[in-house]
Amino acid sequence: MVSTFYLVCLSCVGVVLSAVAVYRMRLNARMKSAAERSLPKDQLVPYTVESLSKFDGVQTPGKIYLGIAGYVFDVSERPGFYGPGGSYSVYAGRDASRALACSTITVEDCNQKISGLTEKQYDTLRSWLSFFQKRYPNIGKMVDASGVCYWDLRDFALPEASGSGPAPTGDTMPIGLAGESSKDK
Repeated sequence: MVSTFYLVCLSCVGVVLSAVAVYRMRLNARMKSAAERSLPKDQLVPYTVESLSKFDGVQTPGKIYLGIAGYVFDVSERPGFYGPGGSYSVYAGRDASRALACSTITVEDCNQKISGLTEKQYDTLRSWLSFFQKRYPNIGKMVDASGVCYWDLRDFALPEASGSGPAPTGDTMPIGLAGESSKDK
């Protein structure tokens, strides 16, 4: 009887370990595919706050994009999170940088400047950027109305090895919307 119980326990452990291994392989495949599906820097599509707003999963069904720290990510594969009625649908079709930095899920904190953030909030934003770079393809960059990228992430972004390609560049530090330059302060 002891040996039967022992064999059953070993079988259960084997099933659990196999399930964990399959889960990790699928997770790694998804992370790799996000980097592989990201567009090269010279092919990133420029999005203004207005043009990004069309990709909220409602106006353009099945297409859900969000901006964070100058990047635009395609999060369409997770409509349960970012689509209409999803837990994070407030970020869909918006620049969510300030909301993510401040750890809020409100429309009021989306499409807002990030000037005045604390260092801790910048660190939080960096963490969110890393999260999105590992999981979702980078398909664009945030620009102002004149088409100029208003982020310079050279001192802000994670290394290119993080999986989403090079950072969008410009001549300002990350400060937010409306092309406000650190030189203007």
